[in-house]
Amino acid sequence: MKRLQKSFKNSELVTIKSYRAFDFYSIQEGWYKESPSKFDALIIYPKGEGPFPLVMISHSSWGPEEYISKWMKFHRNQTRKLLKKGIATMFIDHFTARDQLGSTAGNQFTVNIWSQFLDPFIALEYLSKNPKINIKKVGITGWSRGGMNSLAIAETRIRDALIRKDLYYAASLPRSVECRQSGFFRNPQPIKETKIWMVNGEIDDASHAHICEEYGKRMKTNGAD
Repeated sequence: MKRLQKSFKNSELVTIKSYRAFDFYSIQEGWYKESPSKFDALIIYPKGEGPFPLVMISHSSWGPEEYISKWMKFHRNQTRKLLKKGIATMFIDHFTARDQLGSTAGNQFTVNIWSQFLDPFIALEYLSKNPKINIKKVGITGWSRGGMNSLAIAETRIRDALIRKDLYYAASLPRSVECRQSGFFRNPQPIKETKIWMVNGEIDDASHAHICEEYGKRMKTNGAD
């Protein structure tokens, strides 16, 4: 994250208190509070005083190295374009503070996905106290694990167990989402204020699009936009 920060002048690297969770039940019952954790985040601001809209970036199983890789330079290019439009960016590192210094691709259980689901909600609450951010205009995106995070933020039951009910993401762009084993609900209860554009590759044989299409239909049936 420090290497990423060197690419942007008007930024701050912060550490946010979080937790570890192993399933939804531990969130619902509040047991996650017995396993404190934290994560680092880099917030990059446009010129001016704000309050600014913000796009949150959640990394994949690759980990935070994804943000500085030469193969993923679109992250930096995207941020520069957003800054020119007066939109801030927040990059989250879900892994390092949870003792995972590399990729989880070989073993997805080294950082439980439910722990990762906590962070965007806790980050949203953190941003709600930042006068530079327009909390009603915060969006989130990511691919693979980051896409799963970007879809989980639309679930009312997770949000209501963690943070205030008046907080929500205005927009979500989940990409290459793994909808088979993401911990999503059979009967989703979507946050209706969140506009979602889910993008999966039709012939992707790792993140199967048809399963996410089915989940998207259940979300729409229950009021998702």
